Amino acid sequence: MKKFILLGCVCGLSACGGGGGIDASYKTLKVFSDSAGVAVGTGSDGSKALALMPEISAIVTEINTTSDTSDTELKLEDFPIVGSTESSTIRQGALTENGVTQNFLIYEIDGEQGFGLITLPEYGMKYLLVSGSEMTGNPSGTFTYRGDQIVEAWQSGAFREFGTVTIGANFDTNSFTYSGDTANSSLAGTGVLEVDQGRFTDIDATLTVSGRSYETMIHGLVNGNLAETATGVFHTNDSTPDYVGAFVAKKD
Repeated sequence: MKKFILLGCVCGLSACGGGGGIDASYKTLKVFSDSAGVAVGTGSDGSKALALMPEISAIVTEINTTSDTSDTELKLEDFPIVGSTESSTIRQGALTENGVTQNFLIYEIDGEQGFGLITLPEYGMKYLLVSGSEMTGNPSGTFTYRGDQIVEAWQSGAFREFGTVTIGANFDTNSFTYSGDTANSSLAGTGVLEVDQGRFTDIDATLTVSGRSYETMIHGLVNGNLAETATGVFHTNDSTPDYVGAFVAKKD
């Protein structure tokens, strides 16, 4: 099996590494004890992606050394709209290639930024992807972003909840705050905003699930003109995470 057929689909969300002739390269950011981890991708058009998935080092190597990861040109419109929130359009669908089916659940904003939960039922695997267009301009000042997040059990269990997120970004002090909630979880943190790199990070945020708290790392991107949106993934800081998640939010 091609490594999950694509990380091309990584960017069924914004075409980073997907259809349309856009190439992408990936760099591993974090490896867990189960060989899963987090990688960042950069498209030839400047678009960015984050992937939290199994076998991360092997997948990054394959993506970076294979010119064609998929015969399928994936487009966001291929996935029907099944709902919406105050911030996001929700799409759902499936892709089958070489006998392997991947089920997609996508939360996207303006057809450019979003996160996806992808599952491979045949293999009992899942992964999270976020992507967005290149950040342009020189944002300054303080802004609030609002949107959606998912919190997902990674190792075992059926915990999966969707909720809302509020991010405060100060482009003058290069700092941010994160506050996300679902019915039975909350994520809070503060961290560093690297404007020139279009990213933000918190290594010791706190995720609380059903009353139990976990130290958590947030990997974030700011996207679009003057950092119009924010996307990212997060994971608890166990050697193999108990919980992972993703988010997308738009500037007020």
